[in-house]
Amino acid sequence: MPYPTPGVGAKVMVGSATVGNIGEWDGGPESEVADTTYFGASGSYQVNTPTIKKFKFNLKGSTDAGDTTGQVFMRNNIGTVQTFKFYIDDTHYWQGDAIIQKVNDKAQASKGVVQATYDVTGTGPATWN
Repeated sequence: MPYPTPGVGAKVMVGSATVGNIGEWDGGPESEVADTTYFGASGSYQVNTPTIKKFKFNLKGSTDAGDTTGQVFMRNNIGTVQTFKFYIDDTHYWQGDAIIQKVNDKAQASKGVVQATYDVTGTGPATWN
């Protein structure tokens, strides 16, 4: 029986560079739906039809001003399309082209480490490899 995948083996890559000091990512593909309920719908249930697909990912970690090919690259390339890979282990990952949409830093005196959040939004499909 396979075991659950431990999160410590995950990573994020932008282009061919691993983004440093990221401790959490979440996201993936999803489908929008349109309410297409018609008069007299069977069983009085709402009818939904799948429409457009998209993907979004959110990365969180410690701000790393020395990570020139990862975090610094993403900060300097807001609004550009880059190729991302979101690994769950050494072999399996989501991959797709996405716009670096947002960078947000959070500093708290009581925590001692500045935290960074990055939002990326897909420009096409995200494929599972």
